[in-house]
Order: sequence, then C-alpha cells, then structure tokens
Amino acid sequence: MTDREKAIVMAYTEICMLTGDKFQVFHKYIEDILGRPVMTHELAFLADVIKKRSKADFIELCKDGSDSIEPLEPEPCGDAVSRSEALKKFTYNHKGERIPDYDCDNFPVQIDIKTVKEILRDLPSVTPQPKTGHWIDDDGDNAICGCCNRLNHLYGTYCKHCGARMKARDEE
Repeated sequence: MTDREKAIVMAYTEICMLTGDKFQVFHKYIEDILGRPVMTHELAFLADVIKKRSKADFIELCKDGSDSIEPLEPEPCGDAVSRSEALKKFTYNHKGERIPDYDCDNFPVQIDIKTVKEILRDLPSVTPQPKTGHWIDDDGDNAICGCCNRLNHLYGTYCKHCGARMKARDEE
C-alpha cells in the first residue's frame, strides 16, 4: 500500500496510518480534497467533511475489479454467547425465582465450576452485532452518545466512552 493510499484510508476511517515525517502525505491529501490550506488543529473539527470528501477515493481503492461493493453479511460465531442469557442462568433459580443480588453468597445452591461450564456450553451461539447509535445534540459544541448517555466534547465517528459507531440519522 502506498503512502497516498494510506492517507486515503486514514482520511476515511480516522485510523492513523502515517506518523512522523510521513504525516505530511496525509496533510497534503486533506488540503487537496478540501481545496485549501488546513491547520492541523482543524483536523478534528473537519473529520466529517474529510470523510465525505475522501469517500470516492476510498471506494475506488477498495474495488477489486467488480463494479459494485457488496456489504459483508455477519457470519455466525460459534464461540460467542449472549451475556444477558448467561446472566439469566445465574440470576434465577430452577423455579424461576430471582436470586437477590445482595443474597447471592448465601443462596443455598452452590454450584461448582464444572456445572458453570456445562451451563455456558448449553447456551446457543449468537452473532455479535456492532454497537451503533446517534449523537444527541446538547445545543452547544458537545454531543451526548445515544448508547451510553455520556458527554463527548467532539462529534466523531465513534463514542470515546462506549465505542459505539455513530450513524447519521438517514443511515438506518
């Protein structure tokens, strides 16, 4: 991959691929697609514009000779289980009664690690889904993550607290 191709990937994905003296390749690419000089402190505020302007170059870079790029379907993952289903197995007794959190240590049924492993093995496999959400505007320069409800000081592609990918409202 050339440095210019790394600059394109970096502009579209916000994943740093050029550091040190090579960062100037990325900086020049940004100035080329924006058509003006850009100060480095502006980069964070221009992230969405940079992504939009670099999208065509990124798609062209990703093409494998076919005319269209098909989205990948999530593949089943044989080693992933639902956290909520696992917790249910250890939160309710065999009669379906909830075990109080404060009384777990005193619950009369003690289970050994072998039983825990059997319970976990019997849970069905699930396909992990990426966490996505939307920014909630706080009427200022900040945004609140729609997934974890925590304040972020800059809009970005991902919430810095929970890692959710933020989608545009029209990108459902």
